Amino acid sequence: MSDKTSKRHLIKALADAEGLSQAKAERMVNVVIEAITSALRDGKSVAISNVGTLRPHEIAERLARDPRNGDTVIAEAVTVVRWRTSPTFIDVLSGRSERSSLSTKAPKGSL
Repeated sequence: MSDKTSKRHLIKALADAEGLSQAKAERMVNVVIEAITSALRDGKSVAISNVGTLRPHEIAERLARDPRNGDTVIAEAVTVVRWRTSPTFIDVLSGRSERSSLSTKAPKGSL
């Protein structure tokens, strides 16, 4: 058994929790992922209440060393994603919070 949750697991959890078809749940998960990706691509941060914040971070072009031969090379500028975990999320995961989850369950069919 895998020790990670995949997109497929998220789709199944959404479908089961909301009584949706797998296809509809997959479309909904894809919409959320695309919205996050689009915002980050546009240079915007994405804050998920009580979970954390994703933000794009520019790493400038720089000199680096090629580990295969030791030559100095130019590493191109890249944009990476930085993550800051919410203190609430940390407390829930570590058991320091009275809460057992981060939000109340949405009414069935509200998503």
